Amino acid sequence: MLATLGLTGLHLTGIRMSRSAQNILTGAKLLGIVLLLVVGLAGSQPLSLTESHPVNGPGAGLAMILVLYAFGGWNDAAFVATEIRDSHRNIPKALLTGIGLITLIYLLLNVAYLRGLGFEGLRGEGTPAAALVRSSTLLSEPLRQSGTKLISLLVMISTLGAVHGLLFTGSRLYAALGRDHTLFALLSRWHPQLGAPLWSLVAQALLSVLLILLVGTAGGRQLFDTMLGVIGRPALEWEGIGGSFETLVAATAPVFWGFFLLSGLSLFVFRMREPDRPRPFKVPLYPLTPAVFCAGTGYMLYASLDYARDLALLALVPLLFGLPLFWFSRWSGFDRSGS
Repeated sequence: MLATLGLTGLHLTGIRMSRSAQNILTGAKLLGIVLLLVVGLAGSQPLSLTESHPVNGPGAGLAMILVLYAFGGWNDAAFVATEIRDSHRNIPKALLTGIGLITLIYLLLNVAYLRGLGFEGLRGEGTPAAALVRSSTLLSEPLRQSGTKLISLLVMISTLGAVHGLLFTGSRLYAALGRDHTLFALLSRWHPQLGAPLWSLVAQALLSVLLILLVGTAGGRQLFDTMLGVIGRPALEWEGIGGSFETLVAATAPVFWGFFLLSGLSLFVFRMREPDRPRPFKVPLYPLTPAVFCAGTGYMLYASLDYARDLALLALVPLLFGLPLFWFSRWSGFDRSGS
C-alpha cells in the first residue's frame, strides 16, 4: 500500500519528476541483471537439457502465465500513444526492440540461473537471485554476504520500477475513459503545468489499495469468503494460494488474458467493418499473425480460469459491475466515444 500511494504521489508531482524516477529505477534493474549474469554464467552446474525431471504442480498452463508475465508491458505503449512523437513509427520500433531485448535477457538470465544453481537447485529456491549470489564460487565470503543483500535490494527496487511504470500507463487508460464518457469526465482532467491526469492517478491508487486490503488482510479475506457464501460457494483456502501477491496474480489473470483476446478479435471486426480506413501500420502476415495471437490468448484465458477457479470472482465481479455503468452512460447521453 505504501509503495502504491508513495509512487502515485510521485506521479502527482508531474511528468518530469516521474520520468527521472523511472530512469533511476530502470538503471537499478539493469545493474541487478548485469550482476546476476556475471555471477551466474561463471557457474559450473550443467544445464541438464537432456535429462528428464518429473514436474509436479498445475502444469504448463500456469507455467506459461508466469513466463509471459515477464513480457507483460509491451502493450502499455499503446496507452501513451498520444504523448509519443511520431507515434505510428516510434511505437512499432519501441515494441519490436523492447520485446527482442526482453527475450534475450530472459533467456540469458535463465541460463545464468541454471549454470549457477542447477535445475533442482533452481526449482527448489523461492528467491533465486539471492541464492545465486549466495552460492557463487566467483565471490569471496564477505562479498557473497554483501552481494546477497545488494541483489535483494535491487530486486525490490526493480519491483518498484514495474509498479511505477504501470501506474503511469494505467492512469492514461482512466483518462481515456473520462474523455469518452462524460459520466467519468473528472478522470480526463489534466493538470496543464504538471502534465499528468491527477484524478485518474488518485482513482487508480484508491482501487489498487482496495484490492490490496481485500486479499492482504484478514478482514478483507473474511469479507470475500462471506460473499462466496452468499452465492453458495465454499470459502477459499487462502494459505494454499501462496500469499497476497500470488492471490492477486491468480485472480486478475483471467481478466488480463480475456481483454488480450478481445483486443485481437477486434482487429478482425474492424477490418470487416471499415475495410477502407487508412492504416499507418499494417499487421504483417494478416490474418495469420492475429489468429495465432488469439489462439494463444484463448488458451491462456482457459489456463488462468482453470487455476484461479472461484478466486477469479475477485476480479470478474467488479468487471461485470462496469457493464451497467457503460450502458447507463450510453443511454443517458454521457457517451461521446461514438460507439
